[in-house]
Amino acid sequence: ALEKYNRLTPLQNPPCPVLDYSEIVGYASLGEFSVLKHSRHNILTKPWTVSANREMAAKYFKLVRSHEEIVQLNVEIKYLQSWVEHEDRTILEAIDSLLADDPDSSLIAELKTLYAKRHHINNNHCKRLQQIDVLDRYTGEHLPTGHTVIAPNGDRDDEGSV
Repeated sequence: ALEKYNRLTPLQNPPCPVLDYSEIVGYASLGEFSVLKHSRHNILTKPWTVSANREMAAKYFKLVRSHEEIVQLNVEIKYLQSWVEHEDRTILEAIDSLLADDPDSSLIAELKTLYAKRHHINNNHCKRLQQIDVLDRYTGEHLPTGHTVIAPNGDRDDEGSV
């Protein structure tokens, strides 16, 4: 089919471009191939049929989309920060509540173990969020500084504070 197409291209007015297999494989969507396959006279004279123009348009739309993604990431960064703070606070409040109601509860030890694991992970999140926050081109809302969480033993834990 490709050989037949390439034999007929010089007969078109204006002449169609000659294609090779690697170019056809490189087409990103069926729409690009369909335009060539079902082309009418003069359609290949349109600016959008030039490969370089299509590539430039694709890059432009990727750039526009990247700006949209930055806005969404700024929102998600704030959500993650809030979630980390909420999770740490909620588990500590549950431990405090159990300590006040039933200091001998075996659930306290389980919650402390859970908190230690989650706190370690949350501190890693906080460190990464702080690294993002100080980037020159970060456009989101700046995160609160001095985030300190209470460790399960009741001590202040400044290791993961940001």
